[in-house]
Amino acid sequence: MSPVKLISECFVRPKSDVEDSERYHYLSPLALHLISLGNTQYGLLFRTSSYKSNNFFDNLKLSLSHALVHFYPLAGRLVTKTYDEEHSCSIFVDCKSGPGARLIHASASDVTVDNIVNPTTDVPLVVQSFFDLGERQVNHDGHTRALLSVQMTEVADGLFIGCCINHCVTDGTSLSHFLNVLSNIFVSGEGTKDVILRKPVIKFPPSISEGFPIIKLPFKEPNEFITRFDKDHLLRDRVFHFSAATMSKLKIKANAEANNSSMPQLSSFKALCGFIWQSITRARNLPSEEETKFAMAVNIRSRIEPPLSPDHLANCFVAATATAKAGELLKNGLGYATMLIHDEVDTVNAETAREALVLSSGESPTIESPGFISLGTNCVVMGGSPRFDFSGAEFGLGKLVAIRTGYTNRADGKLTAFPGRDGPGSVDLQVGLLPEYMSALLLDEEFMNYVS
Repeated sequence: MSPVKLISECFVRPKSDVEDSERYHYLSPLALHLISLGNTQYGLLFRTSSYKSNNFFDNLKLSLSHALVHFYPLAGRLVTKTYDEEHSCSIFVDCKSGPGARLIHASASDVTVDNIVNPTTDVPLVVQSFFDLGERQVNHDGHTRALLSVQMTEVADGLFIGCCINHCVTDGTSLSHFLNVLSNIFVSGEGTKDVILRKPVIKFPPSISEGFPIIKLPFKEPNEFITRFDKDHLLRDRVFHFSAATMSKLKIKANAEANNSSMPQLSSFKALCGFIWQSITRARNLPSEEETKFAMAVNIRSRIEPPLSPDHLANCFVAATATAKAGELLKNGLGYATMLIHDEVDTVNAETAREALVLSSGESPTIESPGFISLGTNCVVMGGSPRFDFSGAEFGLGKLVAIRTGYTNRADGKLTAFPGRDGPGSVDLQVGLLPEYMSALLLDEEFMNYVS
């Protein structure tokens, strides 16, 4: 396939002045923990030929300017203040700095919708260029690069809208909210209060924000704490579809094997997590005594006290990590694997959530390593969520064909879950593995029997 062709690009500021944007937007310990990782990316694929590309791009530009009035931190840039005597620095968002969000118009005329969604082939590498033109960056690059990028890519028989948001500023929950708001404005042609029914909540309550603004990292120069990870050219990515019926089967199987009547039922998504953890461990052919981990993000907006709005614009998650020896994980069945994950998720409470967002005096946040190498070589990391609501983000183009992610935070064993193409109850799962492990997974009948 030919490279993506850039047609035009521009930067977009909020349509009107926002008084709150005059103040710095401070970052939580969790946000700073992500400073060396890549941004958050989700893209929406539509099958259509009924739009006029130039008009669509102009309307998208206007809609973005209206949306940024409400999501104004995304129009800014990161800023660092250094403290020479302490050999430290603090990082925050200057909402007025820089030219704004980046908007890109591109084309990939020899790529079809079916090329992108074909379930029997890997995700084409060209899809990585549907996000910020495939230009690699880590979150720290938000000092000079846009914190938000929206790319409209024309394919032969459709349109792909790829969105990148700096992961220091917000998470996937907020990104899906942003895309829905942007679409609502686009379809209505205006950015009034009546159109935006769910405005983002930007300020933390005082009980939480007292844990920052001034968090000092024990570094002065970026090369002391920013690392880049670029080994993903070795990976294969494929999207596997699990129907609502399949998800139900996994749930029934996990609960039957767990045989624990005193607890709430294990969810279908946790059962899928247990299933894919076992399947990848089997594909890796790990020695029975070798340790493997499964990590997944848990939304803490509703778990913290006081609860945050579901529309809170920030990073609001913690990682729940289950650990097992490979032999025990495979021998003890789906119920065992699912229970391990369930138990770790269940430990995430108000105290755990608060610890992610509030530091004790004098403490500094840790910096996550790129590629999730801090979890070890045998890890499986679940990102995304089938709960992310993209149903309203149709931009007047009709039914969404598929959701995809791009080049960011790719690593062996990195998974991204999307709402499934069949609607409620189904899940699409993008899986990244080393080539030999992907080949083994595709030959695993036990795994493939559940894929539709």
